Amino acid sequence: ILGPEQGARQEIKRKASVEVPASLLKDASVLKIHLGLDVDGNEESVPEAVIVKLSGNQRLERLTLRLDLEIKGKE
Repeated sequence: ILGPEQGARQEIKRKASVEVPASLLKDASVLKIHLGLDVDGNEESVPEAVIVKLSGNQRLERLTLRLDLEIKGKE
């Protein structure tokens, strides 16, 4: 039960796989995650919501990123 001062919470779990050109994966020094929220067909975006520095590894074939992302509303 939520009181008048408490907000609702929702927890969603997803697993995804993204393919990128091998040269990007091997040469990238930073991974930037952009957040897009759709409101009635209009997308609002938060550029560079998460930035992860990478160590360039020319032999890298796969990157596993485990990210626990909490999105909060602000006034």
